[in-house]
Amino acid sequence: MEAFKINIRFILPRIFGYRMCPLCPRCAETEAPCANKFGNNFEPWGGIVGMTAANGCVIEYQHNNNPHAHGNAHQVSAYQHKTLEDIKVLIEKDLLDPKTIIDYQTALHREDHFDHEKHTKAVSALERAWRSNHSNHSFSCVNILIWCFRIILAIFGMEVWTCPKLSQTR
Repeated sequence: MEAFKINIRFILPRIFGYRMCPLCPRCAETEAPCANKFGNNFEPWGGIVGMTAANGCVIEYQHNNNPHAHGNAHQVSAYQHKTLEDIKVLIEKDLLDPKTIIDYQTALHREDHFDHEKHTKAVSALERAWRSNHSNHSFSCVNILIWCFRIILAIFGMEVWTCPKLSQTR
């Protein structure tokens, strides 16, 4: 359970580029809150998909008592405070390329597997691991960090299956 808390409170915020402490959200009542005076807690360099302006998460437990989280991360947009007319002008002046926005949103909201054939081959092993409550796997923090790194690479379309160190954690 403690490893799960570490992932939710420290690793996930680090990946998405926002500050979160063990006291969050109650730290807002202290002298050293995670949020700045505007209520934002994102890091200036952002995370894997940009700056996270707001986020929320709920933790549920499966029938085998494994916790898992469902959440939303709301990303800052360079054009979020512009009118449609402003955006139109930026496009006409070639200062904003709609294709880059479409490509970003497509990668961010991808619902299919990056390599469907490899996923299909792995389904039976994944089902066996789930039924055995992943008893033959090691879920150390290092493995979780490597797993997160593999996801980041996949989001940006980089090949992770050919990297020996990363493929060991599959």
